[in-house]
Amino acid sequence: MAKTKPINVAGTVVRDSDGRYLMIQEKRADIYGLWNIPAGHQDPGETLQQAAIREAYEESGLQVKLLSSKPIYVGPTANKAHMFHAFPATIIGGSVNAPEDEVLQIQWLTFAEIKKLYEQGNLRGDSTMASIQEVENAHPRH
Repeated sequence: MAKTKPINVAGTVVRDSDGRYLMIQEKRADIYGLWNIPAGHQDPGETLQQAAIREAYEESGLQVKLLSSKPIYVGPTANKAHMFHAFPATIIGGSVNAPEDEVLQIQWLTFAEIKKLYEQGNLRGDSTMASIQEVENAHPRH
């Protein structure tokens, strides 16, 4: 039996000048209330980088520029058939505008707040925390 190719998920880790991270609270029934970075499935014919940029805009209303063409984190999601690719990004335009059918709220959260959400089981998955941890490790705030 042939192995099925994993579904790619691309996301962006956006940190502001105060060291806070752009976080999305999910509305979908099976993940209702969980927090995540802006992320979603890669569409056919789309690069992972294009998917990350598109998903950031679709979920937050913000236009982003990737700071690297290489992901800072690649690993399985909670659904092992999906591979998560996170890219560091910065905002270049737009304004916060959450799509009501997908997002409960958008907030800028500190690393400590995100870590607490993770410890409480309120993050979408380990890949979310690992992605943010990579940015935090590369550019710690004191």
